[in-house]
Amino acid sequence: VIVCIILSFMNVSHGNVALASDIDYDSTYIKSMDTKITAKDNFTFHVERKVKAYLSNDHGIFLNINYQPGVSRIYNIDVKGPYDHDISLSSESNSKLGIKTIKLGDEDNTHVGFRTWKISYDIKGFKQSNNDKDYLSLSLIPAYFELPIQHAKTTVILPKSVNWSKANILSGHPDSKPDDLRTDSLFTYKTTSKTLEIVGRDLPSKYGVNLQMSLPSGYWTDASSRNNYAYFILSVFIILLIIILICFFKYGRDQKTVEVIEFYPPENMDPMMLGDIVNGKVRDEDIISMFFYFANQGLVEIKNVNKKSSGKPKIEIIKLKNISETAPKYQQELFNAIFKSGKVFKTYKVNEKFIDCLTSVRTGVREARPNLYDKKAKQVQTLALCGIISLIYIIFMGIGFYFGDSVLVMSIFATICSILAYCVAKNCSALQSKKNDLGTNTSLVNRVVFIGFSLVLMGFFTSKLHLLINNRLISAICSLLLVVSLVTSELIKKTDKNILSLLGRIKGFKTFIKTAELDKLNMLVEENPAYFYNILPYAYTFGLTDKWVKHFESIPLQNPEWMVGKMIDGYNTAAFLDVVINTTVEKVTDQIISENCKTISASLNSSGGSSNSSGGGFGGGGGGAW
Repeated sequence: VIVCIILSFMNVSHGNVALASDIDYDSTYIKSMDTKITAKDNFTFHVERKVKAYLSNDHGIFLNINYQPGVSRIYNIDVKGPYDHDISLSSESNSKLGIKTIKLGDEDNTHVGFRTWKISYDIKGFKQSNNDKDYLSLSLIPAYFELPIQHAKTTVILPKSVNWSKANILSGHPDSKPDDLRTDSLFTYKTTSKTLEIVGRDLPSKYGVNLQMSLPSGYWTDASSRNNYAYFILSVFIILLIIILICFFKYGRDQKTVEVIEFYPPENMDPMMLGDIVNGKVRDEDIISMFFYFANQGLVEIKNVNKKSSGKPKIEIIKLKNISETAPKYQQELFNAIFKSGKVFKTYKVNEKFIDCLTSVRTGVREARPNLYDKKAKQVQTLALCGIISLIYIIFMGIGFYFGDSVLVMSIFATICSILAYCVAKNCSALQSKKNDLGTNTSLVNRVVFIGFSLVLMGFFTSKLHLLINNRLISAICSLLLVVSLVTSELIKKTDKNILSLLGRIKGFKTFIKTAELDKLNMLVEENPAYFYNILPYAYTFGLTDKWVKHFESIPLQNPEWMVGKMIDGYNTAAFLDVVINTTVEKVTDQIISENCKTISASLNSSGGSSNSSGGGFGGGGGGAW
């Protein structure tokens, strides 16, 4: 009976006695934590917190302030007190909560005794849409605070009257079922029409209080809605697209190419250079056609070592003399690589030196090629692409920072999105079936790659933007506008005026190979008996070898001096050389592909990776000693 009377006099239960005993006055604990939360009509809160802590050989304490990115924002953090302070940003694993950690204390020394800090910050709440109901959700005493608190007082001041009886004020340990604070003997509370005051004594570690309640419609006036930001971002993308379209119509549209019929390729233009202009790149086939280009120059002879008079030829390229030092550097590099292992190049057994040089040769052709595009248009195109990527960073970093997301996380998202955007821009030429009426049809693979990058970019951008503005439709529209802007910016490729005449000549040369009349061919062969052979590698680059050979079915040709070995029975010279060039390209290309596959396979086999993960916990703020 005496024990019961004593417990009743102390106004604590048996369970609370155990809780109160959590405070060890020889260890670090919180002497007092006084918090004042003042709300404004526009759904913002100013928090002032005074913390007096006893340090027992510790550097200081830290406080965690939880928020939900896109739902609330923490800003204007100010700290007054001894030693330095540091503010860091993180997030809970497997949670949408963000955490701002305020680290108070001395990095270099530990201390014993009482220390007092004053912390203030602002909380800005966001409505998810303009039609959302008004609500109030606050952490009054941080859960997961790792130190016991001897005395805690929190005062909430609202701008308008509310019915506090409808509020959910929950207390307890975050890992157990919470209790109604009104029945928790560790607390006392009192209210007025606009204020709530709670006082807690001898609170154990990780013992907090949360407040949640619905408010009358229209309680928060002029509250920010994420839809406002959604419409703002949509407007920015629309303006961006309009600007890029204006740039396209002003700088990116080509003048019409005037076709001029030509019987020979432009001066000093070999099949590789022509292939780069026609196809936008130097293909393996263009490089292999140089064998016949070198043969026409008397540098090599082409020999069929297959002694049978039927079946496919077996071709070897035999060096006759060195290439001239005045030849373009990339031609010299290719020629020397062909004969790196000796004077005989076997198309059925390609040496590795030849394959290794192909990338360097392609680069050399690109560097030696005349600049096709107007410099000003190219500058505008570069500025447009940089502008788009910069906008992506501004959106992720600016809006993400405003909503309180991690700068590191946002920068990673922005970088991934920028890489995808660059890939879309560089592959959008797949939408063009022809460029300047010279290019060949875009391959299915290129179109699939372009569509794939575009879909991945749209999906990724939509999902991440949706987290910020909470409007999936507007996020999807912005993603679509992003892809359209990228494509339009990449198409700002106005051909240089000095190149237009060259393109007209190439187009005319291609047309002649395709539609040459017999009388004109007879005249050209009379003037130059080697005319068929000189044009053959260019016809292959254009993809018109079969048509070129067919033109000469009724024209007698002398066997070229550089072609030795048996011919195939039943074939004239033109038809035989058609088989020779196709066989050569087929054999060499197959070996190039095989070697490339081996290189890729070896690279994959030598690589590896690992991953790790970490867990998180319950939100609601917290802190402790360090």
